[in-house]
Amino acid sequence: MASITFNNIDSFTITVAPTFALTIQGITNSSGLTQNFVLANTGGNESFIFWEGTTSTAGSGSTTTYTNVGGSGAGAGGSSQFFDGASSSAGNATFTNQGGTASLAFGGSVNFEGASSTAGTATFTNNPGTGGGGGGFTEFDNTSTAASATITNNGGATSGANGLTIFSAVGASSGGATAGSPTITNNGGTASGGTGGQTFFESTDATRFSTAGNAIITNNGGTASGATGGSTQFDGSSDAGSATLIANGGTVSGAGGGSIQFFNNSTGGTATVKVFNNGSGTPGNLDISGHNAGSVAIGSLEGSGNVSLGANKLSVGSNNNSTTFSGVMSGTGGSLTKTGTGTFTLTGANTYTGGTVDNIGGALFVNNTTGSGTGTGFVTVNNTGTILGGSGTITGSVTIASDTILAPGATGNGSTAILNTGSLTFGGSANFSIDLHGNVAGTSYDQVSVTGSVSLGGANLVINSVSGLTVGDTLFIVENDGTDAISGTFNGLAQGAMFSSGGDTFQIFYDASGQGGGNDIELSVVSAPTPEPSTWVAGALVFAALAYTQRRRFARMLRHA
Repeated sequence: MASITFNNIDSFTITVAPTFALTIQGITNSSGLTQNFVLANTGGNESFIFWEGTTSTAGSGSTTTYTNVGGSGAGAGGSSQFFDGASSSAGNATFTNQGGTASLAFGGSVNFEGASSTAGTATFTNNPGTGGGGGGFTEFDNTSTAASATITNNGGATSGANGLTIFSAVGASSGGATAGSPTITNNGGTASGGTGGQTFFESTDATRFSTAGNAIITNNGGTASGATGGSTQFDGSSDAGSATLIANGGTVSGAGGGSIQFFNNSTGGTATVKVFNNGSGTPGNLDISGHNAGSVAIGSLEGSGNVSLGANKLSVGSNNNSTTFSGVMSGTGGSLTKTGTGTFTLTGANTYTGGTVDNIGGALFVNNTTGSGTGTGFVTVNNTGTILGGSGTITGSVTIASDTILAPGATGNGSTAILNTGSLTFGGSANFSIDLHGNVAGTSYDQVSVTGSVSLGGANLVINSVSGLTVGDTLFIVENDGTDAISGTFNGLAQGAMFSSGGDTFQIFYDASGQGGGNDIELSVVSAPTPEPSTWVAGALVFAALAYTQRRRFARMLRHA
């Protein structure tokens, strides 16, 4: 089959007529060449271009554009391009896939089917259909890749489907299509009832699945009341890889937000997930409620949007990033597990019911100002060195396992706050780490305010830092609700025991009466450090100077008497 070579031509346009198929093995482009291919479609007859040679490149070093026209008759197919050749490439070309213009008509498309075929650095725009037609789409099958392409899937109005990109494992003996490192934008619907642009990751079975690789995928909200936002969906055994997944809110009241959805047995890899409440409509959201029973693990979660757990568990932190989530996480039976070495901070009022586990190092800080930062369930801290802290409220029971740390304060050690909890239980060798810099709870010293029982279990009381205290200060480091007596003592500190830290000497009581009305843990300052010599010498000199001045004034008064 002959190759086609274009040299020394400034520009040209080829319109491929309906029912015509153009097969290309190779194109050599001169610098500055402008090419414009239009694949026509009339009367329901589509046209095709097949890129079959291993060196076939749709655009290289020139301005090359392709328009694939959608079907214009009821049920008609759209014009398409197929990258069939192994390692065939879209190069740096620009593709526009138009939507179908009649009921059930297909949109124009670009299809990567050859093993290792690639989108290169090409640009793709997939537009919605009209008159009930399907949207334009780009599809990656076999072991093809989107490489470093730029892809935009536009949302539609009520009369047509949205633009679409699909990654699948069709044709692969193992593995499947990978997104590579593209930039993909799924725009929201533009009219009431319109759907947003979409990106799908699919699989054939557990060994043949697509992955999002290192893609950056942004799902924008709808732009009209009643329109849905753009979405990214993981089906089958597909994987989010190390992608960055973003969901923005609807731009006007009543508009749906962008969404990130996990179904079946799909996995989240180490993906960075960002959901935002940044519009007047519904917030962007992460939804794992439709996933098979079990858990979905992602790299990190941040933003102000919503998370729908259903009855499933969300594990956050495998990429070890430190992030803050201020939105609302919900789900009856749904739970949260913090993993990795980063810090995860919750500042919103969450409503999930299945509990929270802080695990495998790192820190979980609960800094909400309303509701409960960890929903209504229990909170358990596991694994050596793992930290739970914060300045907010945990309504459920809290268990601090052996060798883990409870450190009140918005950032734990080095900050002071009151952390409110349900029943509090320490395991042996657990650590209660506090900062003491004055006698005002939450402002200058750390406190845990407990509603429920307190069991110390021989945990270690750790004074992380101490300063600015005076003899007679009383510090209620655990303020109980007054109903339940304190169970147990801190390691080596019996009732009334005295100990020293940072030059201060404290006496501890487990039955004190603070604002809670009794059964509080109090540290009483018995002695404080003596001022440094330079301080008290300077003070003595000042006092002597004042005394001398006063005597001279008194003598002058006597002389004038």
